[in-house]
Amino acid sequence: MNSPIKIPLPINSLIFMALIMVPVFVLAPENLNQPGDPVNGKLVYEHCQLCHALQRNQTGPKHCNLFERKAGTVKRFDYSDAMRKSNITWNAKTLDTFLASPFKFVPEQS
Repeated sequence: MNSPIKIPLPINSLIFMALIMVPVFVLAPENLNQPGDPVNGKLVYEHCQLCHALQRNQTGPKHCNLFERKAGTVKRFDYSDAMRKSNITWNAKTLDTFLASPFKFVPEQS
């Protein structure tokens, strides 16, 4: 009997989905119990794309492989001293806190 082949969802896809949904939750907390809206999530992420891209650095560092990465460690990106010294490891909680108030979470950013 043949069993179906299970193909795991790539971690980058999971991070991409998380990055789309986190701003939705931060910007609209009253909708936390509502089903996801990928169209709205895409619109919300467009604000992130003003500075960030998934695969390459822009004004902000790339978003791929964000979770479990230490802040300020993407090669060839010019971080502020505050971000490099922040000792943050990105996960759902640290990202939520940062997005809610970036300059409060990491003071002295430039």
